[in-house]
Amino acid sequence: YGNFQHDGIGSNGAGVWMVGIIDDLIVSTDNGDNWALVSGSNFLGTNKDVKTVDYANGIWLISGESGLMKRTADNGSTWTDQDMGFGSDNVVSMAFGGAGDSTANVWIGVGGNGKISRSTDNGITWALVDGGHNVTLNAVASNGSGSWVAVGNSGKLGYSTDDGSTWTFA
Repeated sequence: YGNFQHDGIGSNGAGVWMVGIIDDLIVSTDNGDNWALVSGSNFLGTNKDVKTVDYANGIWLISGESGLMKRTADNGSTWTDQDMGFGSDNVVSMAFGGAGDSTANVWIGVGGNGKISRSTDNGITWALVDGGHNVTLNAVASNGSGSWVAVGNSGKLGYSTDDGSTWTFA
């Protein structure tokens, strides 16, 4: 898809791939042999770049600039807008909690100004979690058993041992 910057890529493990390209989203349903725009141009809105493409637990989450996010549970046939509470801050990274009982539906999103948002219902609703700082967070990951780590600018490193409800930063 041209000479564009590609941000975010995800696969459902069953032949469907989605890739963010600037402010668009492309999809392949045949393991990458053919690609098409998901919904025309400006998937997240005019000049709102896609930053993350994530899949887990039957759900695709696409997020990016200005705190925008979309969710689909049908491989992209229908999309709903989701509010993560980021306002105009970018969503930089998202992760799924895992398949354990306590983490079965937990997602965490991190981004600009140290914002952390948490969903416990597979990305339908989100609530901001106080990270206690304003440094941009660049990545988040879970061990699948309720522990999380987030990393950011200026050497910021945070962890949670209660499935992302509270965070401690060093």
